[in-house]
Amino acid sequence: MATLTFDKDTQIMEVALPDTEITIQEIVDQIRDFEDNPSPDNTGGMDIPHILSAGGKEPLTDTTWVGITITLIDWTIKFANRGGPGWITCNIVGGNIVAYDTGISEYVSPITPGTYVNTNITASSSATIAEGTGGSTPSAIADAVWDEPMAGHTTAGTFGEWVKNKLLDVGKFLGLKDV
Repeated sequence: MATLTFDKDTQIMEVALPDTEITIQEIVDQIRDFEDNPSPDNTGGMDIPHILSAGGKEPLTDTTWVGITITLIDWTIKFANRGGPGWITCNIVGGNIVAYDTGISEYVSPITPGTYVNTNITASSSATIAEGTGGSTPSAIADAVWDEPMAGHTTAGTFGEWVKNKLLDVGKFLGLKDV
């Protein structure tokens, strides 16, 4: 299990060396433990506002659940700096992570970059509304648009009619027709 350390001054939680992967559930568990600890020596989190909001995990069936999404509130996460010169890829997996900065009232990147560290977030998503029969991949969508017959899109006043009238055919090019 990856280990997090918490810096209340910078509001950065850091995944300790040598870990290169942490799950969303590990982040939740360690933040909740941190928040539950008294802080007379400034190592616990009971003296600060909650730093995490989490949702998901509702059961869809006996064996399927909604994925988890966490929001870091005024905090970010980073993987510990590496010595280089080679870069190390580190991963956050098992759900979704976002960050919200209450000072500017905007969502921001949840990642603070580490030296010689590439951080990947493997996001999870599922459809909440599914309608229609259109394509679900960029290729299928492009095929649906570009393979559509032109004849149905040349009605007076439409963009299709305008394009048809503006295309330069051989007769217009040779000056045999008015442009």
